[in-house]
Amino acid sequence: MNEVFQVRTMIFVNQISDIVHSCIDIFNGITNKNLGDCYLLSWKFKEKTEKDKDKENDIKSDKMNSNLSNEKVEELTDCAILGYLKIIKKIKKYFILKIMQRQQNKCTQQFLII
Repeated sequence: MNEVFQVRTMIFVNQISDIVHSCIDIFNGITNKNLGDCYLLSWKFKEKTEKDKDKENDIKSDKMNSNLSNEKVEELTDCAILGYLKIIKKIKKYFILKIMQRQQNKCTQQFLII
């Protein structure tokens, strides 16, 4: 009985891990660590390209003193938020499907018994 429980637990953990990794990859993130009951996810800011620096020099804006353009920062933060929302949505959908599958199995078993 204990071995069956361990196998089911590992299958569950692997399915959750697959959901997390696939969603984060889609939104340009990196899954750094699985800490047991949580994941450490990150998005890396990239340096400005020469094209971005040329635009900044043309505009001569004092607001953009960092090595990151505002558009890139906004895009990356949007990706992070969307990645987390996608994870939540997929996990909820996964659990709903599992519940529906269990209910269907119960109905099928009852039908076969009768």
